[in-house]
Amino acid sequence: MGSFSHVNNFVHFGCFNSARIQYFQRVRFLGERKNYNVGSILTSTSCRFRRPNNFPDELLVSTRVRDWGMDRFKMNCLILNLADEIMVAANDGLIVSYDYRKKKKALILILVRNGIKKLEPGHQ
Repeated sequence: MGSFSHVNNFVHFGCFNSARIQYFQRVRFLGERKNYNVGSILTSTSCRFRRPNNFPDELLVSTRVRDWGMDRFKMNCLILNLADEIMVAANDGLIVSYDYRKKKKALILILVRNGIKKLEPGHQ
């Protein structure tokens, strides 16, 4: 809780990060770094705080990929307060595929693209 009697805004960024990590695990963007030296980097992030929430509110975080590129995509995360089904915060993040050995951008792995398509039908 922050000094204004609601959950501090930095907690929301922790929720977004946890949601991204779970998403990346499901589409194999984590774990493949040891096989291909390619992983993700969050290069920018922003949040629009719509409404404060209080402890012990129950929240749902949803994540989706949008705006594909060869080596990057945008992710959108939303936090919904389950008690009244109102959006608490909306986050946009730019994810870049990165070769950690070569220390430069890399193409998004085909297995990651296929994982996203499977998780989110309708992506090209």
